[in-house]
Amino acid sequence: MSEPEARAPPVGACVMFGTYRSGFEPLAPGPPAYGGDVALDITKPGIDLGIVITDSERSLDFYCGVLGLEHVADMPMPISGGGTMHRLQCGDTVLKLVNLTTTPERGRGGGPGGATGLRYFTITVSNLHAAVDAAEAAGVTVAVPPTVVREGVTITMLEDPDGNWVELIQHG
Repeated sequence: MSEPEARAPPVGACVMFGTYRSGFEPLAPGPPAYGGDVALDITKPGIDLGIVITDSERSLDFYCGVLGLEHVADMPMPISGGGTMHRLQCGDTVLKLVNLTTTPERGRGGGPGGATGLRYFTITVSNLHAAVDAAEAAGVTVAVPPTVVREGVTITMLEDPDGNWVELIQHG
């Protein structure tokens, strides 16, 4: 009996029968990593990511003015005591900047080494160095300067006004 061919999952699929290493090389398929059947039937290629902020103007300046994301809508926040959700388009992903009526306690910053939990998110770009130059000119903290992490892959990490880290990655 021959080994099944390793292949990348379709867009939007949750990888349960194989994992990915750095360089995006598929590992050999095998039994589900966590047992059982796949629980999600994902219906879009991107995710929506909620980020609680303290100052709408400063955050919109960073995400729209510096990073260039499109501000597509505002809506009332129906949970957590109310507030406003600013919806920004980032490829197939929607960033939901949430400014609550009552500001919660600030989380611990510091990117990947700061604490457990969601520490940063990544945007793949073709102009990393120009983006860093624009960020620096706008007074944004560059937490990790442009760094080659492996052949053909450069990253940088920027800090938003609330201390959340945004990684930019460029391939090639």
